[in-house]
Amino acid sequence: DLHLCLPLHEAIHRLQDRDGQIVPRADAGGLHHLPCGEIRHADTYIGPFIELLKRRKRYNKSLIILTSGCGDELYQHGFMFGHSRSVYEGVQRVPLIMKLPGGLHFGRRISEMTAVCDITPTILGYAGIEWPIELDGSDLAGIIEGAAQGRQFVPIAADKNRTNVPIYALRTAEARFLFRADEPAEVYQHPSDGVEASNLLKSEEKPQWVGDAVM
Repeated sequence: DLHLCLPLHEAIHRLQDRDGQIVPRADAGGLHHLPCGEIRHADTYIGPFIELLKRRKRYNKSLIILTSGCGDELYQHGFMFGHSRSVYEGVQRVPLIMKLPGGLHFGRRISEMTAVCDITPTILGYAGIEWPIELDGSDLAGIIEGAAQGRQFVPIAADKNRTNVPIYALRTAEARFLFRADEPAEVYQHPSDGVEASNLLKSEEKPQWVGDAVM
């Protein structure tokens, strides 16, 4: 049995057989509880850290960002965790929670698309630090203040998959387009198909824009 408070890496060891292999798909029904345990494990460290900032009177002036390097896929598209291998929503979409200095925009939720590479320029911007080289990302302050729009698309690539054939994806606000050399393309509509279970290219009544996009 798995304890929901276990950190994910520790719970994985309990799911391995004697040869160190991860349990097969048929035995993975309980894996969907693992992310809950990972969140609780992280919270045991984040909570005390925030309380420390408050005791030292530094919380109000602090910029605090909670995010993740990747998500986890639990066999939704044939991957176990899928880090560096999957370009689907479950792995590539991560939370981005920000506490701004002075509590600005408290409780506001922004639906614009961003990328992890935008975090560093944002931190530098709020800290008033000028970086001597050009960074890949963009300062999110403009989006937060309502003076700029988010990304129109986010490109993604992964090459450490089962066949070592690179997989490419393009995520827009309305869809995810997935391409690889050894298999047909895939298109998933967002936000109606958030788990990306229905490939529109296999649908008999696919929207016209789907066919135009992959021509």
